[in-house]
Amino acid sequence: MYSKGIAILAAAVILCAGGAAAVMLLNQGGGSDGETVTDMLGREVVLPAESQEDLRIVCVSAGALRMTCYYGCIDRVVGVDAYDAGTVGSTANYYMATYRVAYDGITGIENVGSYDNTEAIRGTGANLIITSERDVSVVNSIQTATRIATIAINVDLEMDDIEAMNAQFEMLGKVFCDSGRADELKNGISDLLEELAEYRNRIPEEDRRTAYVGGMFYYMQGGLYKTTGNYLAFDLAGVENVMPPNPSGNKQPYDTDVEDVMAADPDYMFVDCMTYSASKAAYEKDKRSLGNITAIEDEDVYTTLVYKYYGTNWETQLMNVFYVGSVVYPEVFGYEISEKADGILRLFFEDSDVTCEEVAEAQTPGYGRADWF
Repeated sequence: MYSKGIAILAAAVILCAGGAAAVMLLNQGGGSDGETVTDMLGREVVLPAESQEDLRIVCVSAGALRMTCYYGCIDRVVGVDAYDAGTVGSTANYYMATYRVAYDGITGIENVGSYDNTEAIRGTGANLIITSERDVSVVNSIQTATRIATIAINVDLEMDDIEAMNAQFEMLGKVFCDSGRADELKNGISDLLEELAEYRNRIPEEDRRTAYVGGMFYYMQGGLYKTTGNYLAFDLAGVENVMPPNPSGNKQPYDTDVEDVMAADPDYMFVDCMTYSASKAAYEKDKRSLGNITAIEDEDVYTTLVYKYYGTNWETQLMNVFYVGSVVYPEVFGYEISEKADGILRLFFEDSDVTCEEVAEAQTPGYGRADWF
C-alpha cells in the first residue's frame, strides 16, 4: 500500500514536470516486474503481461484499435472508445475504417467513452491501454488516473517513413507479446514495397502519367477539391501528382479549387470513396469548367477505397497503390487487383477472412471508373 502511494506521487511529479519518462504504475493488481518498452512518445512503460492470453486491452482514440487488430488481439480487447463502439460519429460512415469491416463484433465490446472516463476503463478489468494521444502529459495522466500501463502509438506515420513504422511494429510486438507477428508485418510490407519499386523501374520515362486525387477526408471535411500533394498511392505507383504539398508544411489533405485543377490538367483523376457523393455533386456543378481537363475528356476518373477514417487505413493505402498502378500502367502492373488486395488484407488482418469485395461493398462504390459520364 505504501509503495503504491509512492508510485502515484512519483507519477504526479513527472506529470507536473511535463516529462516524457514513464509512470511506473501498471494495472490494478500492482506489480512492475514485466519487460520495459519505450513507446512512441519516448515514455518507458513496464508491460503488464508475459503472454497474449493474459492481456486485457482498452483502446482509446483514433487508430488504437486498428493497430491492435493488426496483431490479432481483437479477442483480448475489453473496452473501446465511443467512436469504435458506434455511439459517436456518423453511423453511415462507420465501416469506412477497414478494420471494422474485418471484425464485425466491435460494437459489442464494452464502450468506455473516452480516455478520461477513468471509472469505465477500470471497470473493464483492463491491464493495458493503447492510445494515439500525442500529448505526453495527457498520456501520463491516463496511466496515473487508471493505474493501468498505457502505451502511446503514432498514427500519423506513413509508408514513406518505413523505419519509424517498423520501430513501432517492433515495439508493439513486445507489448502484444508477439514479436513474430511484428516480423510478419515488417517483412510483408517490405516485400510489397520492393515489388512496387520493381514495377516503377519498368515504366518508361516517356510513358509516365500525371494524376489528381480528390475526395480526401480530414477532420470531418472532404469533397472533390479536398486533395493532397503527398499521396503515396501516386508516389509508389510512379504517377506524378499534379498538386503541390500542403502549403502549411504538413502532409495532410487541404482545399484547392476548380481553377487549380483545371490549370493542373491531370491525365487521370482518382476520387476517394469517403466523400464520393459530395465529389460527384461538385463535378456536376462544375463540369462545364472541368470538361476540358484531359482526365475528364478521356473519362479517366476512378474511385479508390478509403484512405483515412479514424486514422489511416494503412492496409487500404497499400491496396490503393496497386490499384492506381493497374489503372495507369496496366502493361506494367500486371495482376488481378482483387487477388492482390485480398493478399494485403490477409497480411494486416491475419485472423480475418475479410475480402476486397466486402470492403468495397462497405466503402461504396469501391474500385472502378466513376459513374459520372
